[in-house]
Amino acid sequence: MTPIEINIDPCPANLAGSVTASASFPPLVGPLTLKIGDEDTYWHAGDGGLYENQGLESLILLYLKQLQLKRSKRALMILFDSSFPFAVGERRLLKRATPFSLLSFDFSRIPSIMEDRATTYQTLFFQTLQIEGVFPDSKTIAVVNLRHTDAKWAADLSDLPPACRAEATPLETPQEVRERIAEIPTRLVLSGECDRQLLFTAASKLVEEHRDRILQFLDR
Repeated sequence: MTPIEINIDPCPANLAGSVTASASFPPLVGPLTLKIGDEDTYWHAGDGGLYENQGLESLILLYLKQLQLKRSKRALMILFDSSFPFAVGERRLLKRATPFSLLSFDFSRIPSIMEDRATTYQTLFFQTLQIEGVFPDSKTIAVVNLRHTDAKWAADLSDLPPACRAEATPLETPQEVRERIAEIPTRLVLSGECDRQLLFTAASKLVEEHRDRILQFLDR
């Protein structure tokens, strides 16, 4: 549901408020509260990742409508998924020797579990619709999922960014590189130069690895 559908004009909203609403997750940052017109009714906007972190479902429904209206023939969606990997949280839990408390509990674990389960069911749902012919096939709507942790690194790490080579304890194997990338937190600012270069290089690698698949769809 969009602001327009509930008669909210999003234009006067300041950028900081919109960003806060988009990233809000209780109890760290509460949702943005909006009053609906003159009614005694309020809407609370929060992080959409609690429902669907990738935004893929909304895009698919948007393009399906365009296809039905004959405004489009095909759609290619390239999804850059840089969310914090679910497996990283699991590894940390397995190595945690102390019990949880109100102050030490990692609340991000809750939406991570929800997201992992929801994404799995969503993928199975859309694949089933395609198999049954209810949903357009992969020649009509294609999704290329690029995840930063899936980038392939040279065995000798000749492709390791310069900033990472200069660290006191350099990375020695492709597996260590993948684990380092996976543990980079999802934040608006990254303080480490190695982390920044790793993410940039991983993104470049992923695009190159999927280049032929992307061009094949466009050239049909």
